[in-house]
Amino acid sequence: MINPLSLNPARRLYSLLICAGLLHAPSLAASFTPLGYLPGGGRVSYAQGISADGKFVVGASGSTAPGFEAFRWSAATGMQGLGDLPTGNFYSEARAISNDGNTVVGLGTATDSSTLTDGFRWTAAGGMQPIGYLGIPNSSFQYSSPVAMSADGNTVTGGSGSAQGSEAFRWNVHDGMTGLGDLPGSYFESYASSISADGSVIVGYGTVGLGLTEPFRWRAATGIVGLGFTTDTPHPGDALGMSPDGNIIVGTEWGIPWRWTAATGYTTLPTLEPNGASYPMDVSADGSVIIGNSEFGSSAGRVPPFIWTASGGTQYLSDYLATHFGISLNGWTLQDANAISDDGRFVVGDAVNNANGDLVAYLIDLKVPEPSAAALFALMSSAIVLCRSHALHRRFRVG
Repeated sequence: MINPLSLNPARRLYSLLICAGLLHAPSLAASFTPLGYLPGGGRVSYAQGISADGKFVVGASGSTAPGFEAFRWSAATGMQGLGDLPTGNFYSEARAISNDGNTVVGLGTATDSSTLTDGFRWTAAGGMQPIGYLGIPNSSFQYSSPVAMSADGNTVTGGSGSAQGSEAFRWNVHDGMTGLGDLPGSYFESYASSISADGSVIVGYGTVGLGLTEPFRWRAATGIVGLGFTTDTPHPGDALGMSPDGNIIVGTEWGIPWRWTAATGYTTLPTLEPNGASYPMDVSADGSVIIGNSEFGSSAGRVPPFIWTASGGTQYLSDYLATHFGISLNGWTLQDANAISDDGRFVVGDAVNNANGDLVAYLIDLKVPEPSAAALFALMSSAIVLCRSHALHRRFRVG
């Protein structure tokens, strides 16, 4: 039998931590929260964006209006509809929200067309206002689709119709909308997917040949610069997400997920489905957590969203919740994971309620709580006793 006093203080302290539940007990703090729907509409909602601190969520929901309606959610207010642009068929969806939760961007319909969308910027003070487009009025290029916004809500990016085709844009409150151009090639098409917190870096894809897209990074000093490809044999690629400082970019090439920095270049990430495709959607500020979605390669059927961590690699998000936090999603099937808070703690997306088939927006909290003051006091007292016992044991054993 092992004498517990023969263990060094560090190992006995580790044992105390386990016995006290301070290493693995945090499972009870993490949570999966369905966000519900707007009143009066179809029982469908989905979340697409989250504030940097995880306190605000945006997306779209069925409502009393004929079509989907953009929403903003917080724990304090619940889900609030943001309305639609003043003309056209009723439809709106929110894509991103500022750090303070007071500015939202997304798309709505300001024309009578069911296929052309107008980007909007919503503020708590001014409501929903169109941001315009690059294209020719009364043409098929009269549309814009914002997808991301700077931390202060003053700079927006996405895609718009233009005189040249589909073009990535940058919009701000001072200069309006500016096209970013495209990478050199025989066919014009570009689209922006993410923007840095200060609005100075934008990523997305440009077109370098028929059917061949290349991830790009845009800065005012350089314009659009292609990031190249993961191998010497190019395949269609896209940059989908970026850290707030603009230094870490995530995306996909021919369904293979990757992580990129200027120092390391491309690092491909493992996929969970043979012959499947994975799409990293967002990354935490320090680059240690990436979330995204996948498809089967053969039937293009959806598979559960994934999470990648620097310490644990790639896992299904549902398995990660069960393994690390003891959360069982009985009754729910995760469909998408679309955005993550800067600290990697909160994830938003949508899930199916298995009981009735409803698609519902969700918020996942991956919090690992700090031990209580009482638990810490007890732990410190035990540690002191252990260290004294160890010292006495060594003294009498030697003597």
